[in-house]
Amino acid sequence: MGAIKPEVITEHLSFYRQEEKLLKPFLHGFSVTWARRRQAHNTELSMYFLKPDEPVRQLFGFEHEIALFVSSYATLEARTMQAVDKLIVEDPAHGRVDQSIFFLLTESPQGREWVSEYVAKNSQARLPVVFSASELRGAATDEWFARNIIRAQLFSRDLFDYQLPLNSDLFFFGRDQAVADQLDAIRRSQNRGLFGLRKTGKTSLLYKVRRLVEREDIGAFIYYDCKLPSLRMLRWDQLLNRVIKDIASAYNIPKPPAEGTAMMPQIAFLRC
Repeated sequence: MGAIKPEVITEHLSFYRQEEKLLKPFLHGFSVTWARRRQAHNTELSMYFLKPDEPVRQLFGFEHEIALFVSSYATLEARTMQAVDKLIVEDPAHGRVDQSIFFLLTESPQGREWVSEYVAKNSQARLPVVFSASELRGAATDEWFARNIIRAQLFSRDLFDYQLPLNSDLFFFGRDQAVADQLDAIRRSQNRGLFGLRKTGKTSLLYKVRRLVEREDIGAFIYYDCKLPSLRMLRWDQLLNRVIKDIASAYNIPKPPAEGTAMMPQIAFLRC
C-alpha cells in the first residue's frame, strides 16, 4: 500500500484537510510524493504527484508519476482544462510526470460527462481520467476502486477502431523509435521515406512528427497530400516548383539561396 510523504501533509494537507480522505483510495496503488495549491486561468487547483507502485506500473504501462488535479468547484469549465494544460508542462511537473495522461478529481456530479463532451469538441494533447469526489469518499477501503476507474476510462475505447489519421496526441501511442528516427533525420537534413500498407498509421506518424517539429521549432513543416486533385493535376516539374516556392516562402527567401548558404532544415512530406 502506498503512503503520503510527510512533507505533503505538512506543506499542503495541513491547509486542505478535506482532501486527505479523497486521496485514500489512490493509496491502493500509488504513493503521494508532492502537492501544492496552484492557480492558472483564474482557477485554483490542488495538484498532486502520484507515484505508481510496481503492480499498477505493469498493469497500465505507467513509466512516470501521474499528475492529479483536484477541483473543489461544483462545476467544471473550460478554464479548468486550460489550467491543467498550463500547470502540467511547468516545473516541477515538466520532466517528472507523464505528459500523456492526467487524473482530474471533481466535485461535479456530471464531471465525466462534461469532460467527455469537452474532449470530443477540443483536441487534447493528453488523456484525462476523471474521478468523482462523492464516489471517492465512499471508497476509502476499496483497494480496486481507483484501478477500476482508470481501467474503465483508458481501455473502454477501442484504440484501433479509428478510420481517420490521428491528428492529436490523445490516442497516438507507441512508435517512439520511428518518430525519433524521423526527427533525427530532419535535424541532420537527411532525406527519408516512409513506406507501408494502407491503414498502418503512416499519416498519423507524420502528423505526430509535424506536431513535434512545430513544438520544438526545428524548421518549417510543409505537408502535401497527393490525393488532392489540385496536386494530382500538376506535372512533376510544376509540383517541384511549388515545393521550392513553399520552402522559400516559409523562410522569407526571395529566391533559392546560393550554394553554401546556411539554412534551417526544410521539411516537406509528400503523401502519395
